[in-house]
Parts: sequence; C-alpha cells; structure tokens
Amino acid sequence: MPTYRIARIIFDTAAQAGRHINGGGSRLKRENMSRLLIGGILVAVVIGVLVWLNVSDDSPEDGEAVTPTSPTSAPPAPTGPGVNVIDVAAGSSVYLSPGSEPAWSPDGSQLAFTSEEEGQTGVYVIEAAAGSGGTFLTPGSGPVWSPDGSQLAFTSEEEGETGVYVIDAAGGSGTFVTLGSGPVWSSDGSELAFTAEEEGQLGIYVVDAAGGTGTFLTPGSEPVWSPDGSQLAFTVDDAGDAGVYVIDAAGSTGTFLSPGSGPVWSPDGTQLAFTVDEGGETGVYVIDAAGGTGTFVILGSGPVWSPDGSQLAFIQQ
Repeated sequence: MPTYRIARIIFDTAAQAGRHINGGGSRLKRENMSRLLIGGILVAVVIGVLVWLNVSDDSPEDGEAVTPTSPTSAPPAPTGPGVNVIDVAAGSSVYLSPGSEPAWSPDGSQLAFTSEEEGQTGVYVIEAAAGSGGTFLTPGSGPVWSPDGSQLAFTSEEEGETGVYVIDAAGGSGTFVTLGSGPVWSSDGSELAFTAEEEGQLGIYVVDAAGGTGTFLTPGSEPVWSPDGSQLAFTVDDAGDAGVYVIDAAGSTGTFLSPGSGPVWSPDGTQLAFTVDEGGETGVYVIDAAGGTGTFVILGSGPVWSPDGSQLAFIQQ
C-alpha cells in the first residue's frame, strides 16, 4: 500500500473520532483534545517512519553496486580528428590515431598513414585493431601498400623536388622511383600509377615499380587501379568542379561516374568509395562501379576499404 494512502487512512480515522466525541461536555472536550493531540503525534511518528523506510529502500547501502539508468538513445560513435574506421554495414565507427591518408595492409592487420610530428611529415604504421600512436617508418606522405604487403610506396620531397619512393614495410631507406606524387600499385605489383605535372597540367602516368620513365595515360590526378588491373579510377578537377572518372588501364577517354574526388575501389571491384564536398560538408560516399547514384556513408574524407570490404578507414576533421 503506498505511503500517501496509509497516511490518508490514519488522518481520516482521527477525524472520525473527533467528530463522534465532540458532542460531550467540557471534560469530554478536554479528553477529546488530549486524544486529538496524541493522535496527531502518532500520525507524525508514523509518517516519519514511512518516509524513512521509503528513502532507505531506494538508497544503496555502503559498498552496494549501483546500476545507472540506461540512456534513451545510443551515444554518438566515438570518432575524433584523425584516422577512423567505420563498419559499412553497421554504421559504427572507431577512432584510431591522429593522422591522414590511411592505407590498409593487404592482410588487414595494419594501417599505414601520414602524420606530422614536430613539424616533420612522416609515414607511420599502426595495428588496425589496437589504435593509439603508430610506428614511424620514413619521412614522406601518402603511403600505399604493395599487393604482397612487403613494401610501401609514398611521396617525399628532397631538395625541392617531389618524387615517388618505395620502402620495405619493415623499415629501412626509401628508394627513388620517379618524379611525381600520389603513387598506387597495379594489382600484380609490377607498376605504379602516379600524378605528375607537365606544362601546368596534371596528368596520370604509369611507371615500372623498379623505376624508369613514366608513360602518360590521361589528364587527371589521384589514380587508383581496379582489383583486376583492367581499369583506373581517378579525379578530374574542372575549374573547381571535381569529378570521379574511370578509364581502361590501356588508356582511352575517361568515363564520368560522379561528382567527387579521391576514389578507391572495393576489394571485389564492384564499388567505389570517394569524397564529396556538398553544401560546406565533406562526406564519404559509395557508388556502384558501373554507375548510378552515390550513397552517403558518413561525414569525413579520404576513405579506403579494408581487404574484406566490410570497413572503411577515413579521416575525421
């Protein structure tokens, strides 16, 4: 029985007694007053005890574990400035490390990325499942893994010239390949596509991974090979309007796919993830490689697929 109901019954009983007694003389009135006073004291005592019991029942004892009230909605995904990973199907994301330009190792166990420490830009490697920090590998930026995971290609500036370099994933000294930037490996690891500027125009070139002279393929930048090596996706910036294009690896006219930049192929070659800046917000989108409408994934930029295609690493500003 609730506390307020018990108190109500006690008060009603005392009142009824008063009403029945008030018909007598002065002695009865004095007795009546005494009884009312005693009844009032009893009511106060009973209410005090009931309130104390109610508070005691709701209050945890010393050392007793207290379970917090569950929130009405889930907390926001734990993202932060730097490298994040999102589960494409579930939509849940995890923050890994400060940095940018992440690239997954072929076995999915590590991420290489770019970070700046004490004014120096460098290539770092981090365990994908662990997060926090990272191991410095070499000065440079934009690392990409070779298909067998034994090497990383990256961009570095030496004596005022920007060039493509290759380094063993275990560390060591970088080896110069060619002038240019933004290298990506072919599916068999024998070639590197990269971006270079000739007479004021950005173009995509292909070079032997061991070094040599690059061969011009098409105007554009940010090339990336399809998993089967038959195509290249890339970005064309036309007076500030960036678009994602696809071209045959042998060279031809590029086919427009979607507004955006920085395309990356899914491991099975059926989709492309890319970045779109729309209405002042930068977001990660996914589109079928055959064309269609892009699907929004999450706010961020620079997506890269995990080897199994279930996750995207991206940059959160």
